[in-house]
Amino acid sequence: MEYASSWRRLSAYLLDVIPITLLVLVIFVVFLGFGETYSQYAADPENIETKLKFLMERNNIRDLAFLIWLIYGAALEGSFLHGTLGKRALGIAVVDEEGYAIPVKRAITRNSLKIVSLLPLGLGFLWAAFSKEHATWHDRLAKTRVIRRRRGEPSLDVQPGFDDDLDLSWLDPPADPLDVGAWNQYWLEQVGHGIGPPILDMFCDDRELVELMKRREMKSVLCAGSGISQEPRALAEAGFEVVALDFSPQAIEIAKSFDFAAEGFEYFCDPGSHRPGGRVEFVVGDILDKSVCSGPFDVIIERRTAQTYLDHNLGAVMTALADRLACDGIFLSHCHDGCWRPPAMPRHFTEPWFRENGWTVWSGDPDPSSSGRVAWLLTTTG
Repeated sequence: MEYASSWRRLSAYLLDVIPITLLVLVIFVVFLGFGETYSQYAADPENIETKLKFLMERNNIRDLAFLIWLIYGAALEGSFLHGTLGKRALGIAVVDEEGYAIPVKRAITRNSLKIVSLLPLGLGFLWAAFSKEHATWHDRLAKTRVIRRRRGEPSLDVQPGFDDDLDLSWLDPPADPLDVGAWNQYWLEQVGHGIGPPILDMFCDDRELVELMKRREMKSVLCAGSGISQEPRALAEAGFEVVALDFSPQAIEIAKSFDFAAEGFEYFCDPGSHRPGGRVEFVVGDILDKSVCSGPFDVIIERRTAQTYLDHNLGAVMTALADRLACDGIFLSHCHDGCWRPPAMPRHFTEPWFRENGWTVWSGDPDPSSSGRVAWLLTTTG
């Protein structure tokens, strides 16, 4: 198969999405008063009420156009056309991993998964530029590819005996955070579907943390519930003594065996942050067992780990981690609110615990003047 280039795919996207967006815009202007809203905003862009109204209507146009694009894509990619009109014009088609046409159900799944590619700053779409097969995240998850199709080539057929019952339950973490077997299977499924550390570490940026630890002469780090993340190895290369603790033996094995290339460090830290003397120790153990990796540690990092215990005694988890922290340490707690929608504020699931227990809380940028133990809260959405 000859895979369609990223530029050809981008051109096809523009051919599809521009007419759809213009159509939605015309509907909003002619029937829903967006023209008047825009005129009011243009006349007084500093007026908060007018600005909010304009932004909400603009977002509605964007969201409706995106929804129509998804439905349109699913309908045409699962049809005899094997692609949207833009794809047809550029001579490309959507197929499965073996080069067969995809049925409607697979097309619906593929287009629904475009949300996964879109939400983390569009990284799932940009991934195609760096992939050998020019495959986006939604292509990998749906097990599809986009290929060149030239005039005169035979029509595409659905793979004989193909079962299109795609089970996407592997995307969800175990319902019971204490089920070791379920976590082992979870990590195997992630890696088996092409979801490895580069994707799972997309929200990990330790540049500010590294500089702050250097200024405070901090040395030891506990990455709690680290899974298959390569963050512990990056921090070790920055000169710190790091312990990666996880409940799943399978996760620890994958993390240890992953090929952490030299450029992987720059994903987490500035290139000039390399320092000798660091090391990483991978430990299989329960974060609720305070005798495991008892500390004290200068820094504790938990990324999206504590929130898996929301229905399983979150307070006990937070207490067990806090008891491992030094008296002037930093507790970095990173939560991900996958259900966030504006205008609501994103939720940080561990913040109430910190505030109820009297912690100094940093939300966003750190405060270098703070003393004693602090909670550094990071929130991502998508």
